[in-house]
This record gives sequence, structure tokens and C-alpha cells, in this order.
Amino acid sequence: MSLCETIAALTDSVRKVYDPLPPREALIANILCAAPVYRNAKLLNLWAGAYQDVTYDVAQSTVQQLFAGIFELANCCLYAAYREERVREEYVKLKDKLFQAGVFELDYPDLSGW
Repeated sequence: MSLCETIAALTDSVRKVYDPLPPREALIANILCAAPVYRNAKLLNLWAGAYQDVTYDVAQSTVQQLFAGIFELANCCLYAAYREERVREEYVKLKDKLFQAGVFELDYPDLSGW
């Protein structure tokens, strides 16, 4: 499971804990879960834009904060060279937030590439 699949899996984990999601949060979840499709189409920039378009003007709920942390896993390298150690640093930060919110993350995700 690469980074994009990890993003989708983490988003699904949040979705399961907080189901049902309000409409905007459900849309954010759908966008995050689409990361592998955008990656395969070589359009991750459009994926990031879709996420940012939906989240730019919203006060962040707990779920939206978790989704923002999940998005940051990709965003930290989206417009620069992919650095696994940088992504892992973000994952470590995210793990604590997920645990505190009652969401159990993946044990050892493969973050070696998109």
C-alpha cells in the first residue's frame, strides 16, 4: 500500500468512526479517498486543488482536522521531490491525533512512494 492508498485507508478509518458524516465532510472524505485515482492519472495537483476548494473557508471540526492531517501526508511533498522521511514525520504527528480521536491507524504503512 503506497502513500495514496494509505491516505484512502486512513480516511476510511475516520469515516467509520464518525459515520454518518455531514455533507461537506463526506465530500472531503470522497476527495481524499480518490487519491489513488488522481495519482494513476498523474493529476495529483487537481486532487489537491479539489481538497483545498472544499476546505478553504470552513471552520474545522474534529473530523476536518483529522482529514487535514491526512491531506498533509501528501501535501508535504506534493510540489517537491518525494521524501519518505518527511512523509513519515507527518505520519507520526497524525498517529497521535488519530489515536486521541479514537481512530486506529495502520500499523506499518508503506510510505516509500506515491
